[in-house]
Amino acid sequence: MSKEFWATLMRQPQEIEEGKSFLMDLPLIEEVVADHIQMLGSLRSTLSDLRIELHSEQEKEILGFETEIRAKLDELYQLTKDSRDSIIREFQARNIVPNGRLERDDHAGGEGIPEILKESDLIEDNASYMEGVENEDLYNEAVEEEELDERDADPDAAPDAAPNAAPDAAPNLDADGPQAMDEDRDPGDEAAHDAVPEEPEAGQDPLDDDQQVEPDQEEVEQIGNRIEEEMRNVEQAIRNFDDMLFQLEAEPICQPRRFDHGRIHKPLEKRMKCAFCDAIGSHYSDSCMVVSDARSRRMLIEEKDKCERCLERICARGYACKKYHVTCFHCRNTGHHSALCPLPERSDVIRRQLQNAREGRWAALSRMEELRRELALLRNA
Repeated sequence: MSKEFWATLMRQPQEIEEGKSFLMDLPLIEEVVADHIQMLGSLRSTLSDLRIELHSEQEKEILGFETEIRAKLDELYQLTKDSRDSIIREFQARNIVPNGRLERDDHAGGEGIPEILKESDLIEDNASYMEGVENEDLYNEAVEEEELDERDADPDAAPDAAPNAAPDAAPNLDADGPQAMDEDRDPGDEAAHDAVPEEPEAGQDPLDDDQQVEPDQEEVEQIGNRIEEEMRNVEQAIRNFDDMLFQLEAEPICQPRRFDHGRIHKPLEKRMKCAFCDAIGSHYSDSCMVVSDARSRRMLIEEKDKCERCLERICARGYACKKYHVTCFHCRNTGHHSALCPLPERSDVIRRQLQNAREGRWAALSRMEELRRELALLRNA
């Protein structure tokens, strides 16, 4: 095309629409292009800020989720520990004596086996009954003394009074009063007689079997209620872990970055430069270990003003990029290079969350099985 022909074309009026002429002046075109480039730069900066803010919010969300998981696991562990300690204390305090004292013998029997009370405890527990026996002995001695006095005063009545005498006093009719009776009495018989508890007086309220068993039943019921309450809490924790696992398993994940498989071995690629650390002929950009996370890589690409698809500075961008239709190796989407994909890092976080949730669910199931066994043993005791 000659200059004259070009000048002729330029002199012809060009219109985009009716009444709206087409811009043909070169200085004006340069000004308009500069304005558009500046506008695109500002839009690009705004998009970059939005991208960074979105990534920061995602990291905060992930961190909050991990913190919540850890808090729930700690709470479940503390609840399990407290309940276990409480149940152990309740089982240790199940054996109750009449005066409410707990046996603390180091050689106590096993759980569920009645303990043998010491002799001192038996004497102390039966002190009230022993006092009644002593009072009755004194009364019997006084009656015997009166009968002996009456026999001495009236010898003719002795044969009639003999059948009414006490059995212990019959062999000692010729003795001088109660003192001789006490001397002839066998000490072993007296100890055996004192050791046998008599019937309590009318004013005393003996402890029947129902009153002694009732505190044990109340404690067993309290322990059972605590175990059932903890079982409900553990069931809720299991449901929470199931919901977490359902949500996490629905998230898309990919394989981790293979940093150890990114070495360059082809002769034609020995002059290839890494887009992040500028190493030549060492490794591919996706396997760079100097700048390994996607967020730092994106920030570096933006600072160097490189294309996000081909990682080259000299690129027409948009549809003109040679890798516009190339899909990402990790997420299988277009629009970015595989080295800039954030899915591998997010997949690592999701895998850790899945592992924590599975471990927490397994711990909750194990605790539920323990509680069921404890409740069954408690009900069968």
